[in-house]
Amino acid sequence: MEVKFKVDDREVLARLAELRSEDRVTAWAEAILQLTKEHARERIGGPFGRRIAEYVEMEVRGETAEIRMNRQNAYIGAHVHFGGPIRTRNGKPLAIPLPTASSRKYNPDQLFARLLTVPLFKLTSRAGNELLFRKPEKKQALEPPLFVLKDETRPQRPRPWWPTQAEAEQGTKDYFEEEF
Repeated sequence: MEVKFKVDDREVLARLAELRSEDRVTAWAEAILQLTKEHARERIGGPFGRRIAEYVEMEVRGETAEIRMNRQNAYIGAHVHFGGPIRTRNGKPLAIPLPTASSRKYNPDQLFARLLTVPLFKLTSRAGNELLFRKPEKKQALEPPLFVLKDETRPQRPRPWWPTQAEAEQGTKDYFEEEF
């Protein structure tokens, strides 16, 4: 996105002339950065929205500024914004928690399978689904599965949170009205 703006007010132009061009860009980029983080917190919501907001960063190079997700987590922000299925990134299947009595008992916080401290083992159901169970003690009945293993999830609904061109332009206008 590229934003261009025109200033006709002599007083504002005089104040802008006092600032170095890099300072102007940094101040404006900070305003857009805060708008982007606010959108993440409000539109996604909850602890996940706050985490996504932490991943948004700003880089100023001379007279240009870039607002982006940090490189490690950019795919998460894009997935939330555009939706779609979640796919494995390392070639291993995804362990999707199941809403069973076993999950409520052994995994109430819906942790990743690798973080559970209970021993797990895999069985394939008659329908061909690979399931992860808690390994039972000797002569103990098999409990319901905790996870199903899949290559991808069902499509997630999109939750657009990144500011549109119009929102960024309005944020720029608000910034200049507030600051100058």
